Amino acid sequence: MARAGYYGMIWILLASPLLAADWYVDASAVGGDGSQAAPFASLQDGIDSADPGDTVRVLPGIYGAVSTVRDARAAARISVVAEPRREAIVEASGRALDGAHNFHTFEGLVFDGGYGGGDVLRMGGSNNLELLDVEVRRAYDGDCIDLRNATNVLIADSDIHHCVAGSPGIQADSHGVTGDSVFELTVQDSRIYLVAGDAFQLSPSREPWGDVRLERLEMWSGALDEDAGPLPVGSVIGENAVDTKVEGGQGWPRLEIVDVVAWGWRGNITNQGAFNIKEEVDCLIQRVTVFDSELAFRLREPARVAVWNAVVYDVDVAFRLEDGLVNSQLYAITVGEEVGAVFSEAGGDPANLDVRNLLYMGDIGENWTFTGIASQVDSSVFTGSAVGDYRLVQESEPVDAGEALLSVTEDRDGWPRPYGNGWDLGAFEWQPEPPTATTGDDDDNDDAAGDDDDAGGESVDNEAGCGCETGPLSALWWLPLLLVSRRRL
Repeated sequence: MARAGYYGMIWILLASPLLAADWYVDASAVGGDGSQAAPFASLQDGIDSADPGDTVRVLPGIYGAVSTVRDARAAARISVVAEPRREAIVEASGRALDGAHNFHTFEGLVFDGGYGGGDVLRMGGSNNLELLDVEVRRAYDGDCIDLRNATNVLIADSDIHHCVAGSPGIQADSHGVTGDSVFELTVQDSRIYLVAGDAFQLSPSREPWGDVRLERLEMWSGALDEDAGPLPVGSVIGENAVDTKVEGGQGWPRLEIVDVVAWGWRGNITNQGAFNIKEEVDCLIQRVTVFDSELAFRLREPARVAVWNAVVYDVDVAFRLEDGLVNSQLYAITVGEEVGAVFSEAGGDPANLDVRNLLYMGDIGENWTFTGIASQVDSSVFTGSAVGDYRLVQESEPVDAGEALLSVTEDRDGWPRPYGNGWDLGAFEWQPEPPTATTGDDDDNDDAAGDDDDAGGESVDNEAGCGCETGPLSALWWLPLLLVSRRRL
């Protein structure tokens, strides 16, 4: 092996996450060196000590506010992990986590702002951030999570709640997740609730943003279940589940909302709605359910919006169309019981409203004309509309009565469309039973667990190469000693 290649391999090994260390933190410890036998008492000490590839393991207890201190790398993240989950609480009077570095993962921790003022998590310039199975709570006069100048962010399996602002009789905003200049953001499998402003809002200052996906979320607000800063228990808070703000001329950011349930968006402000989609944004909303709200969808020109497979009930208005909204696409919608009007307009007549396979009960509103099928039905076609179940009864009128919607290949439950002789009306496709769930093929399982090629690289063919025990690599006898010395046991 050439000398340059030899030293290059040494450098690669030294930079490898194989050199990663575990640092231990225990709030009840009396100081230590961060080893498992003598953990740090301070979580910040653990973060200060962690290099790329290291993991900070946090035992149950109460910890003070923390900040990130250095960048990591894609193949060597800095991870801060609570063991067990949700029993390590980072408690502050305001800011619990200040992040300004790349490739960090925070997993299983509770971040509590104590209603002390300001954002609980402020992540400015934290690209490639992961917030996994975290709880973020008790913001006052700030937001629970505020992302700034961030790209490639994942928030998953988390609870974000009690984000409040204002005082009795005075409305003010505190959002669950918000940010400016945020790109490639995914929020999934989480709950965002009891917020004074919006559960999710981009971008308050109208900085550019884009490529955002919200999936498998529950988003609700309503009456506080505890005293929150100056707001007493029972105070009704909240504005919207999702709100978009975009500066004109910056391009059209893309927002996709999939499999979301939203409720409780009423009783606090005028025209309060679950999905408030406005300004120059491209938004696809599919497989969502809205109930117990003033407005389900508040859609404002010039937004370009498609809503597929939505279920709406117990709202004043299902779709409020504002400022002469044009070219909206409303496909396979079910509007159920206790709805004041399916449609209302404000600020101009909607144009080119593309409504297909709409199924509704009650009053459709004003004299609306549609490009597709809209059918009024009663409760007999649903399996349990009185309890919010709008799946179809077998052989009922809406089954196979819709037109073909080639872009809508699943229903509200994620079952394939069509089943039988054609597309069904409304959000649900009648099927005798759910499709059998699959666990994925062998390739998927290999990817998840790490197959032989990924884990070990190519095997060495002794006939084609050296494959011997002597040579330059044998000179790295010291490497295991270095690995042991880096690992805090």
